[in-house]
Amino acid sequence: MVQNFKKKQVKSASTEFLTLSDWMQQSTMFNVLTSMKFFKYYLISKVFSRWKGNVRYRCFTKTRQALSEHLIQARPDYQPCFMDINRILYEMQNKKTYQEYRQQRNFEIDDFNQEQSKWRHEVKQHYNEKVEEIITKKLTNLVNNVSDSRTISDAEDLENSKIGQASKNKSMVLQKMEDALKNRVYKLAQLNYHHLGIFIRLIDYMVVETQVRINQEACEIIVHEMDREDRKYAIQTVVGFDSSNDDGLSYAPTKTELEGHIEKLLDDMQIVTEEVQRVINHGEFHQYVHGLITDNGLRFRSVVEESQNYKDVRKTIADRICSDFNFIEEKTKVLKSCRDIYEFDMKFSFEHFK
Repeated sequence: MVQNFKKKQVKSASTEFLTLSDWMQQSTMFNVLTSMKFFKYYLISKVFSRWKGNVRYRCFTKTRQALSEHLIQARPDYQPCFMDINRILYEMQNKKTYQEYRQQRNFEIDDFNQEQSKWRHEVKQHYNEKVEEIITKKLTNLVNNVSDSRTISDAEDLENSKIGQASKNKSMVLQKMEDALKNRVYKLAQLNYHHLGIFIRLIDYMVVETQVRINQEACEIIVHEMDREDRKYAIQTVVGFDSSNDDGLSYAPTKTELEGHIEKLLDDMQIVTEEVQRVINHGEFHQYVHGLITDNGLRFRSVVEESQNYKDVRKTIADRICSDFNFIEEKTKVLKSCRDIYEFDMKFSFEHFK
């Protein structure tokens, strides 16, 4: 019996080889690179950075979860009040401390200051009314409701118990469920009452934040008024001749007077928002916020004056006034050549001429 054997085909594997000189060169370069700190500790630093990032993210998720579970304004007792207060604060900041003029108008300094003062008096009443609404209609009702929720009425149990008779119509499991529910409700009520001071402080900070935003936006309105396209410059002044002045010209009002009026306007705008009553100063809330806010707490003036945006806007207004007055001075230099005519007109006597 003849057996046919097939020859197995063996695949030839490709080989790679280096010359001894190339291998020595690459080996030396490898040793040199791995001796450097960056390459030597690259894997260790990479693993450490990933571990550090994962730990930070885990701490972040833990904090986020804790905040979501204990966020005061998200609780059912606080959420409606918090939403209403946000609405009131939005209505509060609809009126700014500076009266904006939709159409271009020119004012004398005294008339302008008088109109702005009258407008600030109106908006101050508006701000106080909104804060009073927050205190009397929202926070006071919230404090009363949260305080009343701590006392769980047992009238239903007394009615079912029939003077000491245990609630026979209820099973033990149902009774235990009701007791557990009452305990949870009571603990939540105690927690809500304990956090009343923190919530009142939060609302007070929100009111101060709204006041700061009102003051900042009012200053930005002034800058917008100065930068209107239909207005070449923001100020006007009356030019006259004055022999006592070195330049021979006089301006009414002067540059110093204009800068003083603008500074007073900005300060008065800041005073209006600063004098709005504080929520924490209300007498009914003293027992809740006592110890939470010290004398070094949030202050409106310090927040405004330390704000870089407010400093930039105020500097922009001052620079614009200065540049406009410099423009006027440059344009009025041509009047110096008319000084002789002016003096001749002042000394001219028709009778003498006749």
